[in-house]
Amino acid sequence: MTTASLYVSLLVVDLAAVFLLTPPPAEHRGLYQKDAARGHAHVPRFNGDVRTSAKFAVSINGHGYRDHEWRFDVQRRLLVVGDSFTFGEPLAVEVSTVGQLQHLSRDGPIRYYNAGVSGYGLAHVLETVSKECPVVRPERVIYLYYFNDTRWDGLIVDSTTVVDGWMVPTMDRADRTRRLSQAQIREHIAEAMAQRSFSMSDWFSLANVVNFLRRRGILPLDGETASTASSDSPLLSTDTEAYPPDLSIRAAEILRAIAGSARSCGAAFTMAILPTDWEARLGIKEPATERLLASLANDNLDILDLRQQAEPGRVLRLPNDNHYNPDAAAWAAQRIAKHLEEVAGKAR
Repeated sequence: MTTASLYVSLLVVDLAAVFLLTPPPAEHRGLYQKDAARGHAHVPRFNGDVRTSAKFAVSINGHGYRDHEWRFDVQRRLLVVGDSFTFGEPLAVEVSTVGQLQHLSRDGPIRYYNAGVSGYGLAHVLETVSKECPVVRPERVIYLYYFNDTRWDGLIVDSTTVVDGWMVPTMDRADRTRRLSQAQIREHIAEAMAQRSFSMSDWFSLANVVNFLRRRGILPLDGETASTASSDSPLLSTDTEAYPPDLSIRAAEILRAIAGSARSCGAAFTMAILPTDWEARLGIKEPATERLLASLANDNLDILDLRQQAEPGRVLRLPNDNHYNPDAAAWAAQRIAKHLEEVAGKAR
């Protein structure tokens, strides 16, 4: 094969990488609005398709959450808070964890109120409980915790904002002490939009197939050498830039405040720790969660650690997404419902 024909063949492969192998860019414009207390929140009554790893339908109720319209005609109300796992990304709402919880109680007097929002961390959850607990007046607040809720920007309540319909960071990822100006934020949006368009120069330089191989660890990233480390232990919170160990104390303070906010409006509090796929399959534990639990050891909080209940080898994630697949969401819902029955029985 001549060099020219080899190059043409690679161009065909690169084009295939664009249209067949490269996931479409995330698309959530219009879903979020600027929120004075939390940086970003849902646009009430939004109804449309959102794309993350896949396209899925999203309907937001009048209170600003992906849930049924809130009515308060039942005595037993449970408020569920958290991030994208609580929101149900990217599942149909009825097979999400909160949707499955509601399904399990369909013949009973319990109603779950889903106040989960993608991109929220501990600081945002605190503001959500402070805002919605007096509205719902639940008997219990359930926080579906995922390890990345303790990432540094999850502890800063205004770490995001909404510009031109896009939810964007307000902090410099390389220097978390520096705020981005409006001009810098718009520049980042423009760069992200430019990456969505097909580039002839990228095609001729075979950039798309190279990026595809880099995402799968076959080629090293720019500026890196090839890694010989196993990908079987992908503990993400070992990154001390994103998860500084000294912030664990701050994370514990916020979690105590969440529990206190629930109690102040007459609700009990439960924290359910959702395992990552790799924690379930491999029996390993994210350091960020371990540090948080160590800081809370003497607080006597009701904590359901689902990492302890995941069967070894169980696959929780979707094929192209770290979020739960429907079976994993059902498993989590069943374990949470059982725990809630047990703690309710003890309280009687």
